[in-house]
Amino acid sequence: MQFHIKKHTKIILFILATFLILSSCKQIVVKVEKIPKNTPEGADLYITGNFNLWDPGDESYRLKQNPDSTYIIKLPTTLGRIEYKFTRGDWTTVEKDRCGNEKEDRYAYTFENDTLFNVIESWSDLDPLDCDSVTIVLSYLPENTPEDYEIKIAGNFNAWNPADDDRFTFKKDSLTGKISVTISQSLNKAGQESTYKIVRGDISRPEADKYGEDIAKRVLDFEKGDTSFIRVEQWEDLSDRDVNNVTIVLHKTPLNTPKNDNIFLVGNFNDWNPGDINYVFRRSKKGMYMISIPRKEYGLSFKITRGSWSNEAADKYGFKLNNLDYNYDEVDTINLVIENWRDLEKGNQKNLTIVITKIPESTPPNEHLYVVSNYNKWNPGLEDYSFKKNDQGLYSVSIPWEWQDLEFKITRGEWFKQEVDINGRTIENRKIKRKFIDTLFISVAKWNDVVDPNEKLINIVLREIPKKTPVSANIYIVGGFNEWNHGDKRFKLKMSESGKYTINIPERWLKMGYKFTRGSWKTVEADRFGDFIENRAYKVSGNKLYLDIDGWEDQ
Repeated sequence: MQFHIKKHTKIILFILATFLILSSCKQIVVKVEKIPKNTPEGADLYITGNFNLWDPGDESYRLKQNPDSTYIIKLPTTLGRIEYKFTRGDWTTVEKDRCGNEKEDRYAYTFENDTLFNVIESWSDLDPLDCDSVTIVLSYLPENTPEDYEIKIAGNFNAWNPADDDRFTFKKDSLTGKISVTISQSLNKAGQESTYKIVRGDISRPEADKYGEDIAKRVLDFEKGDTSFIRVEQWEDLSDRDVNNVTIVLHKTPLNTPKNDNIFLVGNFNDWNPGDINYVFRRSKKGMYMISIPRKEYGLSFKITRGSWSNEAADKYGFKLNNLDYNYDEVDTINLVIENWRDLEKGNQKNLTIVITKIPESTPPNEHLYVVSNYNKWNPGLEDYSFKKNDQGLYSVSIPWEWQDLEFKITRGEWFKQEVDINGRTIENRKIKRKFIDTLFISVAKWNDVVDPNEKLINIVLREIPKKTPVSANIYIVGGFNEWNHGDKRFKLKMSESGKYTINIPERWLKMGYKFTRGSWKTVEADRFGDFIENRAYKVSGNKLYLDIDGWEDQ
């Protein structure tokens, strides 16, 4: 009885296995949905693979073109895995990837698919049309390449600072061993040549020629769109060059130094270029920055930056340092400590806090107050110089001390809204000597643009204007009160019922000097011959001022 059960079991298993094998044998439909736009018109497409001994022009495997411009073929009933590629009849016309690089064999399993959908990206004999990246493959690395730093690409497309960005790190393929990185064309700025070097970690450990000397920047050719195979002959910091060098060591840098910022050496040896990638400090495992430079016949004069003059090294108060000068014959190693950076705060040691203890009651609500100064090129409304209300409800702002004395005023965002004295007259710039102070308390007496109810207003009426004045021309009054803005719409004269141009102006504004224009300095008022005239000076009068315009400079 036991013998019969075993016999029946074997028969059942055999039937099941046969059924599975037969069910796995399918006729696969292969469809090509899209081909490159530069494919020759009327060209035949072929499929080649392990099912036809990889014959690239087998007529039995020529695809049929459908009315919708797709291509299709039915493969013979097959079991298991199929591998294949497309050609136009021979191996010189085999398909490639979108950048014209070698393409791995396509494959599929018959028991998983009925129809295989494909897109052909380019042909080996034709230029790729849709490539958007370049792959760089390292075909050789020096034997002394250590494993303590990742190999990266640094170029003008990442400000020569790959930092921790994984896009710029070379990866090693676990199967092929190929070390490569792919750079997207989207990183390339229009009209700019993309240049690069291979580095270990950062630009302070760049590649070099076989003698350990600096090499020219490499160029990425996105238009060619091919894979670039390059050799790294040597590392600049690991070469055995017999050069008489001076080494500069930074034993300490400010705690707030940005993690991914490069630190540069700049001096008389590189034409004082503050961001020269050939003079980047490399960081040791102990956290110290160091760089070695060859001795020169002349003296050494240098500074330290983070890439530009705006972020050079400073003293503990944030003030600019003098050049560091050494005689090459007297030093082998220069040990330094950087106490501060010009662009970064270090507590209140380098900042001046300005506090406004009082502002006019007539100050319009919800308007911002600003410092305008020689530190910000006299821009009256920069956000970095905007006052904020502190816990006591007072307006305050902190600004970094610079190497020059501070001159400033307070505005509400534009010159027309600057502070003036209690009588409405323009005040001199406030001046603070360059020294270490924490806080400066000030008060604002009055705003130039705010007219008090009890102020004297002068009604100006233009009795006569030149006969050639264009009909319905706009006429403006311009003066020191609005920084001589020749087309300020707030100071456009209106037409009275009697047909005269008129405007009401506070008397104190007229005392600053004024003129009339038609909206530009080309159309400013002139004498009756069209020649230049001096600014008008206000003469004390009643509440009305009748004036004549003799001519315009453009007439």
